[in-house]
Amino acid sequence: MKEVTNIEEVPEFKSWMTPYLFVPEGAATYKDDWVVNDFTFEEIKYKLFAKNRLESWNPHLNNMFWKMSLEEVIELQLMLNKEHPQTDGWPFPTGLYIETKNVGFYKRRGIDIAGLLYEVLWKYGLHTVEGAIENGLPIIIESFEEDTLKDFWFKYQSNLPLVMLMRDSLIYSFDEI
Repeated sequence: MKEVTNIEEVPEFKSWMTPYLFVPEGAATYKDDWVVNDFTFEEIKYKLFAKNRLESWNPHLNNMFWKMSLEEVIELQLMLNKEHPQTDGWPFPTGLYIETKNVGFYKRRGIDIAGLLYEVLWKYGLHTVEGAIENGLPIIIESFEEDTLKDFWFKYQSNLPLVMLMRDSLIYSFDEI
C-alpha cells in the first residue's frame, strides 16, 4: 500500500506494517508494507490519500484524492457520460478498464474477487456487453491471473471483453490460454 497511498505518513497505522515478504503470484515482491485486507474500507477511504506509484508521473497530484469504491467510480462515470457526453465526434462513451489484483492471495483467504466484481457490475446492469452498451458504460476486465478470467467467462457467464496480462518472467502455453 505504501506505493499507492500516503500510509507511511499516518501515525495510527505505523504499527500495522507487516515485516514479512509478500510475493503475489509471480509479481513484484513487497517487504515492510501494509496489506489492504488488514483495513476497513472506511479506513482506506477516509484516512489515506492516493499517490502516484511511479516517480515519472505527476507528483503534484499526490495526497489530493481519496480512494473510491468501484460503485462510486461506476456512478461517477455513468453521471459524467450522461451529463457531459463526448462532443469531439467520438461515437463511444467513456468506459472502465478494470484490473483485478492479487486474486490468488485473496482466494486463499476465502475471498472471491471475481465474484465480488461480477456482483457489482450485475447491480448496475454492466455484467454483459449488452448491458454495458445499454447503460452507456463500456467495460473491459483485465488480470494477470488466468483463473479470474476463466471464472468471469465460465462461472459467471459474462461476455465482457477479457484481457490476459502477461509477465515476461513466466512461460505461457498459448494452447491453454
